[in-house]
Amino acid sequence: DGLEQLLNILEPFEAATHKLASDSSPTISIVLPVITTLITSLEYRDADSSFQEKVKDNL
Repeated sequence: DGLEQLLNILEPFEAATHKLASDSSPTISIVLPVITTLITSLEYRDADSSFQEKVKDNL
């Protein structure tokens, strides 16, 4: 299902938002790992559908 695939792709962004918003003033020691996690989450995986690849391309 496309909606479920989209939610799976966006999950790391929700987690990153919560992590950064929970700290009153995020420092680079928090921000850099969060960005790295987001970049990694957007890498193609063998199991990705063409829909997932297109979404990742646009993000």
